[in-house]
Amino acid sequence: MRFDEIRAELMERPMSGYQITAVAIGVLVNMMDGFDLLAISFAGPAIDREWILGDERLGLLFSAGLFAMAVGAFGLSWLADVLGRRTATLVNLTSMTIGMTIAAFATSFPMLLVARVFTGLGVGAMTAAIGSLVFEFASKRRRELSLGFVTGAFPFGTIVGGIVATWLLEIGWRTVFGFGAVMTLLLIPLVYWRLPESLDYLLGKQPHDALRRANRELERLGFEPLEALPPKTDVVDTQDASLLDVVRPPVLASAVLACLGYFGFMTSQYFILNWMPALMVDAGYTDAGAISFSIITNIGAVLGCAVVGVFTARWGVRVVTVSMLLIMAAAIAAFGTLPLDAVQLIRTSSFFIGFAAFATAVGIFSIMASGFPAHVRGTGIGLSLTAGRLGSAFGAYLGGVLLALGLARPELCVVLALPAVAAAGVIAVLARRNAGTIDAVGAPLPAE
Repeated sequence: MRFDEIRAELMERPMSGYQITAVAIGVLVNMMDGFDLLAISFAGPAIDREWILGDERLGLLFSAGLFAMAVGAFGLSWLADVLGRRTATLVNLTSMTIGMTIAAFATSFPMLLVARVFTGLGVGAMTAAIGSLVFEFASKRRRELSLGFVTGAFPFGTIVGGIVATWLLEIGWRTVFGFGAVMTLLLIPLVYWRLPESLDYLLGKQPHDALRRANRELERLGFEPLEALPPKTDVVDTQDASLLDVVRPPVLASAVLACLGYFGFMTSQYFILNWMPALMVDAGYTDAGAISFSIITNIGAVLGCAVVGVFTARWGVRVVTVSMLLIMAAAIAAFGTLPLDAVQLIRTSSFFIGFAAFATAVGIFSIMASGFPAHVRGTGIGLSLTAGRLGSAFGAYLGGVLLALGLARPELCVVLALPAVAAAGVIAVLARRNAGTIDAVGAPLPAE
């Protein structure tokens, strides 16, 4: 059987236990991504009190990991295409473990900044690796649902992390990072022994021992083994395919649009995710009370990821993603402008921030991934994520700068909701451009 026939059957048939295992491990990895990244948000107010950082340096601390995520997305995502999705995942988990361990023992502001850089590098490159693998292993009918579970694991990890952090902060903020270090370390042997490698990588890149490794995966998936490696032209679009294809026509235009749209989306999203607890502490809440708003946001995020597949099946990925971006912007503005005594309304806005933001994340990932051929999928996603990570660092740091300049909570939230509105227009153009096209694994982007 030819590989394109195997791939087509894999996309059409029901998900096997082996495919579900790959998705489940992706869920666990992304849960720790969520906790490790936002651990600084949970611990930030306590660190500020101990070290007397001030708003601007606290914003720098928030943005250090986010900026490192941009560097990781750009500088390490190509590992998923060169070394394989599984190997790249192991590298990223190692970097995250080192960062969380350093943070747990940090004794100075510069040391904590270095720790956040290591954590950010791993988290930044992880989406390209684990997201590409899940995208390629999920069946066509269950792809967005699978991506929804993996994407939803990020806020679920922050929900669990927020609850755990409220207990750990009673001991000390360093225990928050210590917990993350131990849990991330435990994932490394699980990924090494149980996470499969991408068939698109093995048969497209054809690394050392590719045939044996590919046949092992095919056997676990219930296919007959291949007698020989297929010609590379059966797997990638051209014989001269390279990583540079991501910056050449016709992929270039989609890559530029994806970068612009993701930058705007992440600027608004990570401003509010990072500054929500600090804003509520400034408004008079305790650390635990402020974290409760983040927990509500992440409950909304989990639900958004869970139902986005249903929404896209009914209305199409473009309509749903653009609508969710606009809802997210409105919810961020409402969170800032609602009076402090309207507690239930503020909580409702917190819920819709998470619901819309993470439903948007699933839609944008699906739109982006379907526009990149398999041999540059990790690199292309990484390039787009780099722009997004820069946006996340920009949003987090800009929040601190604007607060230091004297902007109040209402004006701050309205200003930093505007990038999401701009992103809605860009993503609408990108989705329309890719609508009806066939991606490298044979799954059409839903037509609008």
